Amino acid sequence: MAAPVNSADVFQTGGSLAADAPTYVERPADEALYQKIRAGEFCYVLNSRQMGKSSLRVRTMQRLMADGWACAAIDITRIGSQQVEAARWYAGLIRSLASSFDLTQRINLRDWLRQHEYLTPVQQLGEFIESVLLVEIASPMVIFVDEIDSVLGLNFPTDDLFTFIRACYNQRVDNPAYKRLTFVLLGVATPSDLVRDKTRTPFNIGSPVELSGLRFDRSQSLVTALTPALANPAEVLQQILHWTGGQPFLTQKLCRLVIEQSLPGATLSPEAVDAIVQAQVLENWEAQDDQDHLRTIQARMLQDQRKAGRLLGVYQQILQQGSVAYDGSPEHMELRLTGLVVAQQGQLQVYNQIYQRVFDTDWVNRALDRLRPYGETIVAWLASDCQDSSRLLRGQALGDAQAWAIGKSLSTQDYEFLAASRELDVQEMQVALLTQQEANKILAGANETLESANQKARRRLSTSFAGAGLAIALALLAGGWALRAVSRATMAQSALTETRQSMENAWAETDNAKQAEKEAKQAQTTAEKAVEAAVAERKQIEVQTEAERQQIEAKTRLAVVAANEQVGVAQRLSEQAKTEQAAASAAAATAQVAKTQAEDEREVALIDLDKTTKEISLALAGIDLERRGATLLRYQPERFTETEVLLEAMRLGQALRKLLLDSAGGNKSSNLASYPATSPVLSLRKAVNQVVEINQLQGSFLASAPMAIAS
Repeated sequence: MAAPVNSADVFQTGGSLAADAPTYVERPADEALYQKIRAGEFCYVLNSRQMGKSSLRVRTMQRLMADGWACAAIDITRIGSQQVEAARWYAGLIRSLASSFDLTQRINLRDWLRQHEYLTPVQQLGEFIESVLLVEIASPMVIFVDEIDSVLGLNFPTDDLFTFIRACYNQRVDNPAYKRLTFVLLGVATPSDLVRDKTRTPFNIGSPVELSGLRFDRSQSLVTALTPALANPAEVLQQILHWTGGQPFLTQKLCRLVIEQSLPGATLSPEAVDAIVQAQVLENWEAQDDQDHLRTIQARMLQDQRKAGRLLGVYQQILQQGSVAYDGSPEHMELRLTGLVVAQQGQLQVYNQIYQRVFDTDWVNRALDRLRPYGETIVAWLASDCQDSSRLLRGQALGDAQAWAIGKSLSTQDYEFLAASRELDVQEMQVALLTQQEANKILAGANETLESANQKARRRLSTSFAGAGLAIALALLAGGWALRAVSRATMAQSALTETRQSMENAWAETDNAKQAEKEAKQAQTTAEKAVEAAVAERKQIEVQTEAERQQIEAKTRLAVVAANEQVGVAQRLSEQAKTEQAAASAAAATAQVAKTQAEDEREVALIDLDKTTKEISLALAGIDLERRGATLLRYQPERFTETEVLLEAMRLGQALRKLLLDSAGGNKSSNLASYPATSPVLSLRKAVNQVVEINQLQGSFLASAPMAIAS
């Protein structure tokens, strides 16, 4: 049975692989980057996270240094990107360069920065490269700038940095020394991200280096690493690559999981590998602690709400269609940087089976629902094959959705949904206007009908009253002539009957006219109500439109105010920085004066200390003389002989003489009057006198002893 393999020591699932890592798999990018740097090309390796960019850099540096190249690796994240001012950030970059190229012993970087503080931060970087790097290092050199996307989070513009790098490339024409200098940028960004100021030339120099996935025919190192633990390492690796698509991090992780989940020397079937992937990676992945890789992809997809809708829409199309044509648009490039998709043969497709299982259609729909305020309605509209117009937005809901969509890059389905909603809203407004116009026409027709009926009734009444008056006159005339025209009376009676009938007909016409007038008024009332409803609806639409316009204007004003406030804050911070810089300069000058004064005071203190030390030494010597003099004063014949006392007195006198010379700095003209203490002198005299008195000595000794003491 094979010995167990410690997978933690073989497969690495975090950080850069060492230059001699046994599981490193070479890709076409290894040779491409090496050859391009050797040719003096500026290069950039811009790809998604955990694709092996840093490991590629480590291996390439090792090969170049073996060829005699000077290499520097600058990790932007180590310089810092939070609350760092430009001057300090560029100073940190210069210090990293000096340390990487081992120049810290040749120059005093602090003094160098102080001497060049009159330059802008970018000018300081340029001066350091031109006057230090290109002068101190004679060999070809390459500067690897890793995690380059970290500069995008700095609180000051970084366009100058990339403009400067481009200037180093262009400087080769005027200064041949720059031909020895090459830059390699690595990170998660697009070239357009690096220079954001649209008035400047974009970052368009250098040669891109594409990082592809791991291929089985180049992965013998992985097979070798799996061999001690498995009986069929090649077959297992093929199944692992089936799941990962050659994604470096996931491949290393699955190799490690397979070893950890298998018995030593086991033979694993493809189904067994699938089961490990299902249990250890796919199931409930969001609740697992070691799924930072998948969380990073999810965060990259959703972190910017202005772009998230569009990215999700494009990715949704890829899931539905299998792939979409890669056009190099910002959305396609941004989607590639998430690591979720890869461009192959001009097509964007999901990178691997793990991503397709984790970030499936349900995940996209949930993410879209959380992003947009009309999530439920668009899902229902799409489910009806875009036919159910009742799911479209109208009025205030449409206005809110349009306001939310401002400044965002949405999916094609979102734009189709909003366009259909706007079209329906316009159609309903047009219908309302047509209804109002029709109501106006009905009202005008009713008014015309009423006027015609009134005129007809008036004409008939006028005719009826005229005929009746004529018939009455004839009847009266016939009554006067009754005897002579009986037949005419009968005719008058008939005429009267006809007149009455005409009057009744006229009154009937009048009733009909009144009924027509009543019906016309009812029609007018109905038409007026329809007009009022149409006008009210139009006013409501106008109010909603005005409210939406005012809302947009209010948001715009707030944005302008916020921008002005930011400008004001920036100006105040600039003024504060200038004030602090002036205060720092004044403090530095004051500190220099204080330093000079302190140094002078130190010199004086050292002199005083030396003087005090000498005085203490003399004082100690004087104390010793006083002690010895006091001993002489205790002269007793039974204890000391006269000779011993006299010899000690002579020695004491000589010591006193030396003390006087030392205290006077070697001046031989000093005398006892300059000595502050008198006890040794008195002790000498008194001791000698005691000896003389005791032994009755006279003559030469009495004369010579004081002379010896005085000398």
